[in-house]
Amino acid sequence: MSHPKPVILIVDDTPINIQILNEALQPNYQTCFALNGGEALEKVHALAPDLILLDIMMPIMDGFEVCRRLKADEALRNIPVIFITALGQAEEESEGLRLGAVDYITKPFNPALVRLRVRNHLELKSQRDELEQLGRELASRNQQLERLAHHDRLTGLPNRSLFTDRINRALAAARRQGTRIALLFIDLDQFKPINDERGHDVGDWLLQAVARRMEACIRESDTVARMGGDEFAILLPEIHTSADVLKVAEKIRLALQEPFQTSDDHVLAISSSIGVALYPDHGDNERDLLRCSDEAMYWAKKGGRNRVEWFEPR
Repeated sequence: MSHPKPVILIVDDTPINIQILNEALQPNYQTCFALNGGEALEKVHALAPDLILLDIMMPIMDGFEVCRRLKADEALRNIPVIFITALGQAEEESEGLRLGAVDYITKPFNPALVRLRVRNHLELKSQRDELEQLGRELASRNQQLERLAHHDRLTGLPNRSLFTDRINRALAAARRQGTRIALLFIDLDQFKPINDERGHDVGDWLLQAVARRMEACIRESDTVARMGGDEFAILLPEIHTSADVLKVAEKIRLALQEPFQTSDDHVLAISSSIGVALYPDHGDNERDLLRCSDEAMYWAKKGGRNRVEWFEPR
């Protein structure tokens, strides 16, 4: 909720104290009032004040308990609390500061001092809020930069750099656990004629649509990446049998040979050539697995396209 003036909540069970504080804060602030701790918590939730002037000695729920509950609430803990008290005892001030209060104002009130302390703490809160907002913006920008560095801008898929990292992580896990992983290298058949004849916009749309179809064919633990152009690769960690790999590869091949319909009702037809390499059968490192799956993909194209080819030394 936005306000033309900062909102100050005054909490005191003595009406004359509320009146004095209200007069001291006018006309620079918008004030609201509560006569006990329970009412104060209701007002805080309803109004989200910018600062609270909180009496310590109140019946049923004292100011310390009100402050304790405010600081325990994630949405309210950053509202500055200034205790107002007639006690003036060091142990009381120490307890209030321990609970998270930012300052003390003692009775009888000095209006000029009240205004100065309220103003100073509101300025500090404003500066802190600006720093927190800046921190959130910087964190968001860092996340965006991190994503741009490791994801393909067109399809949003992991790029070669991130894919390499995930292969190496999967290999390390496979060595520890004695499991197998599979690498699929995929090249789109007849993509270049579509891109040349229909234009790059249609080609880009088709690559995005291909990426979504492949993502729909794999597990959450698998990774599909764009390696460049119309080439993609898929990492299948923790596989059990070669039949499981073939099932995934065939699922992808069949999905990609289904026609793609554009928004203007044009139908685009492509297929895919898929090469498969296994760890540890065909290599024990990222470079060899990529080379073997790429070579198998080449033989899939050589053998007529729209097919899955396992790596074999040739």
